[in-house]
Amino acid sequence: MYKERKEPMRINTKITMMGLLVASLSGCSAQLKPMLKDYKGSDAAHIRVATGDSIYIYFYEKQSSGCYKQVEERRLTAGFSVMGFPVTGSKKMGMPSSGNYGYQPTNEFSIKPNQLVNIVHYWVDAHVNYSFQKSSSERFIPQQHHNYDVIVKGTDYSVDHVSVADLDPQAKIIGWEGEICKNN
Repeated sequence: MYKERKEPMRINTKITMMGLLVASLSGCSAQLKPMLKDYKGSDAAHIRVATGDSIYIYFYEKQSSGCYKQVEERRLTAGFSVMGFPVTGSKKMGMPSSGNYGYQPTNEFSIKPNQLVNIVHYWVDAHVNYSFQKSSSERFIPQQHHNYDVIVKGTDYSVDHVSVADLDPQAKIIGWEGEICKNN
């Protein structure tokens, strides 16, 4: 009589468990918020971001109470990355080139002009015994037919900072200020 051995199943289980452990420790990250959809109007503004950073765009509307209510939140960067490198590719729309990204892959989007926009970059400030999620943001109002680069500066040892640059050197960024509504 032939006796069935369970040894191969144990090996497969060990290999599977080892693969899951390696994947969980490899620095993979997933961003689950939906990506921004392009605005189709002929008056569109355009923004570009490096895909390796964790950058979100928030849209606001002024309320009768005087505060600003968030009406939409969207992701601008890669949905999945391994050890900080995006694996979902770049999204190009034909924006003019700039020297702000070097060889980094980028995403480009068309957005509706004259909206109250807040660009937020999130990162983890990690230490030996603890870590914190931190953020840096810049509020601006995109103008029609303008092209903007979202630039993240900083190193592992300094505070990151996000800024928005208009690709037209003569143009000025139009910012906005005000209190965000408490019941967003």
